[in-house]
Amino acid sequence: MKDTNFSSEEFIQKLKSGDPESVRAVVEKYNRTLFNAALGQGVSAEFAEEVVHHTWTAFFESLSRFEGRSHIRTFIFGILYNKCKEFWREKKKHIDNEEYDPVVDSSYQDGGWSYYPVEVDKFVEATQTFEKIEECMEGLPPNQRMAFYLKEVEEEESSQICNVLGVSDTNLRVLIYRAKNRLRKCLEGYFPGEEN
Repeated sequence: MKDTNFSSEEFIQKLKSGDPESVRAVVEKYNRTLFNAALGQGVSAEFAEEVVHHTWTAFFESLSRFEGRSHIRTFIFGILYNKCKEFWREKKKHIDNEEYDPVVDSSYQDGGWSYYPVEVDKFVEATQTFEKIEECMEGLPPNQRMAFYLKEVEEEESSQICNVLGVSDTNLRVLIYRAKNRLRKCLEGYFPGEEN
């Protein structure tokens, strides 16, 4: 099913009827993208798999209601967006209850390296930069984070993003503008060699 039109009426009907080949095709096509999108929403790799699993479960449970007015990818991303919001709501409830994990910490007592990076300084700088960007992304409100991620990372069309987020085109532009401004302010002065 290499050249599958995932939004064709024929494919949608096969999917709704539970055709194994169609199910496999849609999962293979979008699973990695959903995982990356969950990561882009600040969900850790460990929990991103769980969020994606819940997304697929909800997708197949609600597939009978899919009317084909939008691309199937938009429908799936809409579900993912809601599952990410659910994840953050749950995480927020438990954030104060996290316990100190001595087992994990003990594995880092002697450095915890299975190998040493070739250029330690560059590796550390890149890791710190990534962490700073990740921290800034996590500081965005969920709707701005998702709008920015879908537009700038996934390069989705504005109309598709509007469908996923349930916002107007004007509102989407405002969300992306505000996300960029917040990211810019968060990253100001962070990068070496940058004038303050």
